[in-house]
Amino acid sequence: MGSWQHLGWTVYFHELLEQPLLIRDHPGLLALREHVGSQDRLAKAVALWRAAREVTDSITHPNIRVISYESLAADPLYGFRDLYAWCGLSWTDRSAQLVRRACTGPSPDRAFTWSGLSRTAFQPADSAATAARVRLSPEDASRVLSLVR
Repeated sequence: MGSWQHLGWTVYFHELLEQPLLIRDHPGLLALREHVGSQDRLAKAVALWRAAREVTDSITHPNIRVISYESLAADPLYGFRDLYAWCGLSWTDRSAQLVRRACTGPSPDRAFTWSGLSRTAFQPADSAATAARVRLSPEDASRVLSLVR
């Protein structure tokens, strides 16, 4: 939620609701109608989060595994090691090193620097909790918690 606030993003639910195949496959998304036209960014972001969770929680295909950003950010090495195992990939010292470097703050010896639109999608895992506390006021954070429950 903090990132959305920070970047000034919003969602236009009518664009989602106008997608017939999406609604056919996920009729629960029709509940988003109540937010069409709303100017309440927090309520809309929470509604989108809830809808996304509902859809991903309903996935039962054995070849699809959904992992939340929050769980990966909380413990990236464990999370990625677990994903590697699930995919049948070897977890090596090099794998751990790459994940560690990718999930921590800026490094002067990094071979690749995130920039432009890519930078908005990449957030170092070690700064996720701090960013959430800084980007939302205590009142907004409390409101988000009450809306997601």
